[in-house]
Amino acid sequence: MLLSQVPTRREACSAGLVSTTRQSCCSRSAAHPRYVSAPPTWRVAAIEALPLGDASVDVVLSSLMMHHQPGDLKSRGLAEVRRVLKPGGRLLIVDLQQPSGGLARLALTSLIHGHMEHDVHDLPKLITAAGFEDVRDGETGFSWLGFAAGRAPRG
Repeated sequence: MLLSQVPTRREACSAGLVSTTRQSCCSRSAAHPRYVSAPPTWRVAAIEALPLGDASVDVVLSSLMMHHQPGDLKSRGLAEVRRVLKPGGRLLIVDLQQPSGGLARLALTSLIHGHMEHDVHDLPKLITAAGFEDVRDGETGFSWLGFAAGRAPRG
C-alpha cells in the first residue's frame, strides 16, 4: 500500500496510524502548518508500476516487503520508486536481516521465515544502481530488522 500524503496530527491519531516515529512527524505538522496536508490516500499497487506521477512523492517507506521480491523485480521496483520521488526525496526500507546469534538465526529461518537468501543489507548496491544518493544501511535495534535508505538526487 502507498500513503501518498502525510496525514495531519488529528487524522493520523484518530485513524490509529501513529507510531512513535510518526508521532514526531505529526507533532511537527501541528507546529508548522506548511506540513499539514489533505487526508491520506491509500492505494494498492505493484512496486514496478506505481500509479503516481514523476517526482510527486516526498518519502517512500517500504516495510517488510522487499525480501519477498526476486532480484529483477527489486531493481525494477527501486527504479520506479526513484521515478516518483521528488528531487531530494527519501527512501526508507525496513526489512529482515540475518540475526547475529545462532539461535535467533535458526528461529528466523526455521520457524518464522524459511527463505532468507538475502537480507536488507544486500539492498544498498541495488538502491545505488537505481540512481539514489546518500545510500546507507544499518541496525534498527531489533535483532531481526535492519534498514536501507537513500535520497533522490536534488538536481
